[in-house]
Amino acid sequence: MKRLAALAPLFVLSGQLVLAEENPAPTPGRSEKFSIGQVWRYATREGEEESRVHIGMIEAMANGDVIVHIKITGLHLRAPGGSEGSVVGHMPLTEQALEKSVTELTGETADLEGLEGGHATWLEAYRSGKGGVFTLSVAEAVDLIQRMISGDTTNER
Repeated sequence: MKRLAALAPLFVLSGQLVLAEENPAPTPGRSEKFSIGQVWRYATREGEEESRVHIGMIEAMANGDVIVHIKITGLHLRAPGGSEGSVVGHMPLTEQALEKSVTELTGETADLEGLEGGHATWLEAYRSGKGGVFTLSVAEAVDLIQRMISGDTTNER
């Protein structure tokens, strides 16, 4: 699987995140629907029907909202120069955004390699008020990442 380097800063720069001034660290959280290690099918972008969401961490924000940290595999992200990436190693989403995205729990084993490093980078940015949590669907967030990789930083879809 190819990974695109430097995706972590995208989560800091995007206008599609819930950002706040300095934040306390999230605490371990619970979800009625999601568990660490699950793999889900989701409403994907066209051509990425084999893509999967891997549940890596579940945390609670100070306001009680639940953050689900996921890894996404099976993508077709195109970078300048023609290289392609197939994995987003860490993406923080609200539980509600993930609930609206997933379609079927699979029996697959989660691949969580790289998620902890992405989480550590995100946590540092989040604590300093420079990182956030996606409120978009998984497909919309992946599309936003694709646009940012391609240099299109407009908010148009």
